Amino acid sequence: MKKLFVLFLLVALVPFSIGCFGGDDDEAPLDIAKLTASASLPKAAGDGLNLRGAAVAANHFKNVKMQIGDVVLDAVTEDTTDNGVTYTVTFEKDVTTAQKTAATTGVVPVIITPADTTKPTIKFAVDYSSITTALNVTVAADNTVSLPAGVVSYPGVKVVSITESKNTLTPEFTVVFDGDIKSIDTPFAFDIKVTSGTTSVAASIDDFNASYNVTNKTMTVSLKNKTLTDGKEYKVTINKLISKEKIYVIPTTHTFTVTLTK
Repeated sequence: MKKLFVLFLLVALVPFSIGCFGGDDDEAPLDIAKLTASASLPKAAGDGLNLRGAAVAANHFKNVKMQIGDVVLDAVTEDTTDNGVTYTVTFEKDVTTAQKTAATTGVVPVIITPADTTKPTIKFAVDYSSITTALNVTVAADNTVSLPAGVVSYPGVKVVSITESKNTLTPEFTVVFDGDIKSIDTPFAFDIKVTSGTTSVAASIDDFNASYNVTNKTMTVSLKNKTLTDGKEYKVTINKLISKEKIYVIPTTHTFTVTLTK
């Protein structure tokens, strides 16, 4: 009986000993990085409360979001030094090292969404090669954006819609913006792709014809010397579009299927 009891204890201790003496990865370092930024915002960007205080947990601005690249940061602290006219809000998000690198490399779009989502978003882009510390931005009451000296930035616009001409193997795409990009002639950057699955149909500026209508804030794009395939699904992706006047278009994707009229 005693032998059976001892055997039972040994069996029970095996998983315990493996867990305690290096049998799992509890001690492995976690790949976590913190992406931070701050913004001086007018009171109207918050939720309308009349709060005051220095570096308190975000309350008035707790529903305000700042998106840098693909990462959405949460408001964590807020501080006012002018009796609640403006607030300095700190935003943070725990991300992987790869996510932080992607969000802080090259020209990156930034979107600040007010607590009241019916109000206009604040859109711009920054060149992270000109930033040596965490992003720090000041937004005036009229949504004018200013950054520290030496930081390269661009005003931003969003795509309202992308539509394509139907029932053709050579569609023309109409891209409507919520702001004026001035001109598409000799753009500062033009990275638009048309893909089907893993196949790229158009991947450089030489694959497109593009024109811009200032009055309608509309860009018309068509494929140059290329045709699509009936029945296939395609994606039009604006990866990076910066006009000649260095106005940045927030990246977007549009999906469609070619269906010829039978």
